[in-house]
Amino acid sequence: MPDSNLGQGKAVLVGMPQAEGHSSLPFALQEVNAVGTSCTSMQLQVAKPRSLWGEVLSALECSIFQPAGHGQTNNSDPLQSAMILTDGCLAVAEIFKLNLRSRGPFLAYLSACGTGRMRHDHLIDEGVHLIAACQLASFQHVIGALWEVADETCVEIAVKIYEWVKNHGMAYDSVSEALHQACRSSRSA
Repeated sequence: MPDSNLGQGKAVLVGMPQAEGHSSLPFALQEVNAVGTSCTSMQLQVAKPRSLWGEVLSALECSIFQPAGHGQTNNSDPLQSAMILTDGCLAVAEIFKLNLRSRGPFLAYLSACGTGRMRHDHLIDEGVHLIAACQLASFQHVIGALWEVADETCVEIAVKIYEWVKNHGMAYDSVSEALHQACRSSRSA
C-alpha cells in the first residue's frame, strides 16, 4: 500500500559526468534528467544540487536520493569508500553519521559502480559499503551495484525503475518489483 506522505517529498538528483582520474560518464546527466521527469510526475519536488560535498550532504533530507557518477572502493579503509564528487568524496563514514529516520527517506538509488562492493578480504562479511551506509542512515530501500556498470545501461534501468514506481506507487514492494522487472527487461533485450 502506498504511503501518501512519501509522495509529498523531495528527490535529490546529482549527476557527475566528470571526475578527476576517472573515465567520462556521458550518460550521467541524461539519467538525472530522465529520473527528474519521472519524479516530477510523481509530485516530488526535484532538487539538483551541484556535485559539491557540502551541497549534497545538506540535501540528503529527502524521499529519494540518486547520484549518477563514479563510486570508489577503498581497499585499506572501507569507511572511506565513497561517491566521487567534484570537490571530494561522500564517504561511507559520513553517511553512517546521518540519522534521517524522522524524515522517512524512501529510496537511495546509487547509480555508480561498486556501491556494494567489499574488496578487503578481512572485512568481507562486514558489509561496510555505500549501500549499507544508506540503509543505516534510514533509507527504506537502497539500490546499488556490486560490480562495474555500463553508463548507458544505467539510464535504461533507472527509467524503467522509476516508471514502475510511478505506475505502482511509492509502496514498500514497488522498489523490489521495479528492480526485478527492469533487470529482466534489460536481460531479454
